[in-house]
Amino acid sequence: MFLTLAQGRESVDALTADADVDAVLDALARGALLGARGNSGVILSEYLRGFAAGARSAAGAQAAVTVALALREAARSAYDAV
Repeated sequence: MFLTLAQGRESVDALTADADVDAVLDALARGALLGARGNSGVILSEYLRGFAAGARSAAGAQAAVTVALALREAARSAYDAV
């Protein structure tokens, strides 16, 4: 899982400084998927993908609502991956 997140971080580091939140979350999820190691890595990358999708769908909501919806979508994506 460490290597999966490390690859995600490298993808985020490659973004320009003006990248928005959606671009950062998408880069993290995509990088994690490409660098996923084992079943846990794939599940983690799906969790991050779901978090990005949930955050995007809650755009404009209060911050706490956005995080709650993003976490719910992340959990759903991770369960679906299993």
